[in-house]
Amino acid sequence: MRILKVLFFLAALPIMAAAQSAQGQAQRRDPCTLPEGGVRRGAPADATARAQSSGQGQKSGLNQDRSVNCTPTAPPPPPPGDELPPPTSETAEIQGTAFGDVDVSFTRSAGETGLAGWTITLSGPVSGSTVTDADGNYSFIGLTPGTYVICEDPQIGWWQSAPMDDVGCASGMGGYTRVVSPDAPGVIFRGNDFGNVLIGF
Repeated sequence: MRILKVLFFLAALPIMAAAQSAQGQAQRRDPCTLPEGGVRRGAPADATARAQSSGQGQKSGLNQDRSVNCTPTAPPPPPPGDELPPPTSETAEIQGTAFGDVDVSFTRSAGETGLAGWTITLSGPVSGSTVTDADGNYSFIGLTPGTYVICEDPQIGWWQSAPMDDVGCASGMGGYTRVVSPDAPGVIFRGNDFGNVLIGF
């Protein structure tokens, strides 16, 4: 009879060892994590007791009332370098040149120089005037969406050869009409040139 008891005990040893191993793994499981992957809002009683007996309350996430804190923490804010810059509004630009149309070709040919000191006017949502620089160039910047008319003020002793189309300039001379669309507010209009012929060439 004693031999049977000894054999029964030896056969039960592997089963007892497996049960103790499974119990240890269950005890080491995070008390704040559910088996399905969720987050436990309360604190298991056995987890609180183990934390109190081991003196590791603060390391185990215990608060002042000796309960496990299972509240998820918010992620830290991004560093300043990852912040997006504030949006900026783009505006259009109109460029051109006043030039001396020496060969009266109604377009600017090679070798024809710009005319400095000519007044160019702009009318539209943004209105104003500017004077051509030493190379005859001019530009209007910061233009919001809308329709613009660009004109050249006449000068005594000159007549205008380009552009040939009359777009309603107050002087009766030719000009340009440009439309800044809200869909493309940052567009740059180039080539709005004014040709001038010296009378008596």
